[in-house]
Amino acid sequence: MSKDKNLRAIILAILAAALYAISTPVSKVMLQTVAPTMVAAFLYLGAGIGMGAMMLVRSGRHRTTEERLRRSDIPYAVAMILLDIAAPILMMYGLRTCSASNTSLLNNCPNEEVYRQMNYPILMDTSAQQLGVFGPTEILCSFDTYQFSNYDRYDAATFSEAHKAEVRNTQFPIDLEKAYELGKRLVGKCVANMTKEE
Repeated sequence: MSKDKNLRAIILAILAAALYAISTPVSKVMLQTVAPTMVAAFLYLGAGIGMGAMMLVRSGRHRTTEERLRRSDIPYAVAMILLDIAAPILMMYGLRTCSASNTSLLNNCPNEEVYRQMNYPILMDTSAQQLGVFGPTEILCSFDTYQFSNYDRYDAATFSEAHKAEVRNTQFPIDLEKAYELGKRLVGKCVANMTKEE
């Protein structure tokens, strides 16, 4: 039973990473024929369906009590709703105007300093909190990664392929080991949570 739970947790983790990875290129393709606002709407529709299905499954297993919103929470809740409406629409407009090669660079930070300057920690923390509905989450950053297998085929003169290759050979193996350890921790937490539910 324990091995089955471990396998299920691993499959779900890989599936989540794969779906997140393909969301941007799929959106880019859709933007060729669909308006940015509609693509953003599809993103939220899919997220809503998934969250609704997850809530139904979880509510059938056990009931949880959540603290109600207080009056002082209302401004923050309204701001979050408005920002979450604007963010995907703006992102889709950005994806539509960018080339495919430039789009692939959007999530690629050269170092932690730039990562913080661009306020990515706030975005990542918010995403982690949202994903926490599905289970335990952690954040792992791997900077200055390869975007293409052959830089000669793309207009990306801003980046040095030689430097990228050096980072890939020296730092990326360390990041892979960190990712492996993170995966082990998440699987262990998921299994522990499922055991408690039973």
